[in-house]
Amino acid sequence: MELIDRIYSLAKNSIIDTRLSLQNDNLSEIKKEIERVASIAEKNNKKDLLNLSNYEFFRMYMMLANYTLPYYDELEDLLQNQEQNINSWSYTKEGQIIFEIVSKQLDKDTASDSELFTLLSSLNLTAEFTQFYLRMPFHSLYIFMRFKTEVIRFKKRQGTSLTSEASLEKSLYEKTRMKDLINAALECIKEELKEDKKNRNNMKSRIKVTEELISMIENGDLKNVLGIPDDWHRYLEVDILEELYNLIHYNMLQQYKDLKKQYKELESQISSSPLRKYLFDKGIDYETIPIEIRNKLEPIPSIVEKIKRIENLGIDIDTILTKFIQVLEEYNEEKIKFLESLIKVSALTKNTLQKNLLSILED
Repeated sequence: MELIDRIYSLAKNSIIDTRLSLQNDNLSEIKKEIERVASIAEKNNKKDLLNLSNYEFFRMYMMLANYTLPYYDELEDLLQNQEQNINSWSYTKEGQIIFEIVSKQLDKDTASDSELFTLLSSLNLTAEFTQFYLRMPFHSLYIFMRFKTEVIRFKKRQGTSLTSEASLEKSLYEKTRMKDLINAALECIKEELKEDKKNRNNMKSRIKVTEELISMIENGDLKNVLGIPDDWHRYLEVDILEELYNLIHYNMLQQYKDLKKQYKELESQISSSPLRKYLFDKGIDYETIPIEIRNKLEPIPSIVEKIKRIENLGIDIDTILTKFIQVLEEYNEEKIKFLESLIKVSALTKNTLQKNLLSILED
């Protein structure tokens, strides 16, 4: 069946893609870089922090902001090609352009490509950058460039000693919000790693249930394919679920058609036999009655009326069909009326009648 084949193919591809995703360890590399920068920032002397390049700082936040994108791997090469350009930016010259991107909240999903590209062109960045999240990385770079510029300005203005220089750098580190920025990056990577762990566990579960689904298909176990456990819906990929729902719908439609056909056949059979119809109305499956009994009952004239008269004596249908076929075959209307009158005046109980019907009728 075409639907089954499609589900099988999608499931195979899902396992391949998921295993490739599990091999991706981008966050660990980003974590190392953030912790490296944070360890520099934690020192009282911020001189090493000042030695970081625009490119190093911008790259770190670009990686953090965009690692979930499917085309993330393109970013590394894109940034490397722009390293010299990014390092040439200054707070006094390009800072205003960067500030405009940040203040206008221009980003991948919040700005038109033309508006964003115009500003990026002013920074000599190519159009490919519009497909990435930029506001947070540019905001971080703006603060970093401002911090470096403020330190240089104060040094030139005051001619500080080594002791006061360290104090100045520490003060500006906090004043320019560099401290908040680094702490935010540490907190962000902590949360992202927590979420990544959850996602990885989900991916492992996806592989497990998808492999089970493939095994069901290979073994021709359509019943279980159609009745996958509820928790599998959390792990199977959407396109697989869509095809499974299509398969379930198709199967239900086929079942409906089959039932409709069976009903028509049953309707035809019922209409051809008053006994079958009477039993059907009582909820008794005609086919469960032994064929030898059916063969005895069907030829009896007015069989349904006779069964009803005996039922009126208080004898249930199952007993009639199993014990009193002879009564139906040798039916005597006068004797039945006589028994009804005895029951009516309480001269005979239904229990006694049921136990002794054959002998009473013979007498």
